[in-house]
Amino acid sequence: MLLTILSGVCLLLWGLRTVKRAVLRGYGAQVQAIIAAGTKNRIFAFVCGFGTTLFLQSSTATALLASSFVGRGLMKVTGGIAVMIGADVGTSIVAQVLSFDMRWLAPCLLSFGIILHLIFDNGSHKRFVARIIMGIGFMLTALAIIKTAAAPLSTSETLPLILNPLEAEPILALLIAVLLTYVMHSSLSAILLFAALAAHNVLSFELALTFMIGANFGAGIIPLIAVIRDTPQAVQIPLSNLIMRFIMAVIFMACLPLIIAELQATGWGPLQMLMTAHIGFNVAIAILFMPFIGTLARLVEKLSPSLDDDADETVKPRYLDKKALSSPSAALSCATRETLRMSEVLESMLGKIYMAFSRHDEEAIEKIRQQDDIIDNLFAEIKDYIIRLTREELSDKEADQSMRIMNFATNMEYCGDIIESSLMDNAAKMARRKDQFSEEGLKEIKAFHEKVSSNLKLAQSIFLSSDPILAKQLLEEKRGLVIAERESTVNHMKRLREGLPQTMATSGMHTDVIRDLRRINTYITSIAYGILDKSKS
Repeated sequence: MLLTILSGVCLLLWGLRTVKRAVLRGYGAQVQAIIAAGTKNRIFAFVCGFGTTLFLQSSTATALLASSFVGRGLMKVTGGIAVMIGADVGTSIVAQVLSFDMRWLAPCLLSFGIILHLIFDNGSHKRFVARIIMGIGFMLTALAIIKTAAAPLSTSETLPLILNPLEAEPILALLIAVLLTYVMHSSLSAILLFAALAAHNVLSFELALTFMIGANFGAGIIPLIAVIRDTPQAVQIPLSNLIMRFIMAVIFMACLPLIIAELQATGWGPLQMLMTAHIGFNVAIAILFMPFIGTLARLVEKLSPSLDDDADETVKPRYLDKKALSSPSAALSCATRETLRMSEVLESMLGKIYMAFSRHDEEAIEKIRQQDDIIDNLFAEIKDYIIRLTREELSDKEADQSMRIMNFATNMEYCGDIIESSLMDNAAKMARRKDQFSEEGLKEIKAFHEKVSSNLKLAQSIFLSSDPILAKQLLEEKRGLVIAERESTVNHMKRLREGLPQTMATSGMHTDVIRDLRRINTYITSIAYGILDKSKS
């Protein structure tokens, strides 16, 4: 019987996982948009958290998404806390719905979901709908298995010997429930298990209620441990959730006799009483803490303060959220932002090139070399992130976007290497020799440099917008730069024939700089070809 109950629990977890992954993979962008809408005000954020959890059937998943938004600076801490409170109420409503005896619906959902998946198992977006239906079918089937297997345990002579001591030790029972919830990694699954056991009197109502309180408290630990190594801002949301659940657990445990008496006075069965207490626990959190979200936000900001000096964090990725990998659209958004950050570092490097050559600024040369290390590290992280993402199931559009991100990041890394290994080597050599370009030669390099910098900004816009009109403009700029390079070569040869001393001393250096800037521009403008090819098809 215990093995059968275990198999039901495993099927319940699998069904929950199936629903969550199908929603995130198929509708991740919509889920992100719902949570992002929570930045308007705390009431709207509460509604967004509530709706998202009804969709995902997991408050933990909502907590991780909200933490990701706050960690990336897309949402304030107060908005994230309101989203989390809404998620807590949402998951209690989901538990109430699933606790109804709907075993008759399970075979219908499984049959329809599997048939639908077989029909649309050709890359169609409708396969995610089929998986959601199948996942709910798995969950209802699992609950039916648990209830059927648990029924004979109500007459067991051995089980009371195990459970009776727990009734006398409510704190121990609470800790066991917390541990079970963490092991299952799902408060929803834990609550449904306890409800099924209580419905067949395997657990007394008093013990089941203590387990319910422990499961709610344990639900706050799961997301906190998941983000504990993340940025301080990201940690603040699950930390606030844990604080709220801890305070409410203490209140419920202190008022346990009163709560039991009030619920038993209703005359309901143990299942309905337990689910009412579960909803009451989370609604009480909303009533108690919604007016004081600002105070709670200030408290968690003190407990997990933001880093004011992020100098040590510059080489680390800021937006590559590992938790977003379960949602391709969210993960691609993270990778896009990190790649754009990488191009901004390159833009800063380009901005210092002219200073390095015109003023022999050794500090600028060293800064550029350090920034190239940042670019190399970010590129390695982005590449690893994209590789991990492509192991998942991606639509054709998502696969194309991942390749576009990878190509742009690769080209940015090539540009950084050219600046660091070639241009800065020449700049350092000129600084040692105290060589100077001629006035006309320096003007040509400056004009060339400004055009390349302008093209990089244009390429960044194209990377974000995929605008074919801007892509055509970038290619026109590239052709203009080729013409400028030819004119520079002609003018340089003219100065050589005139025998200008500075031109004679830096002849090879001048052509190398112009050549390297043109190579950088070639990598920068390569993004335009993919956009135009896609627009033609």
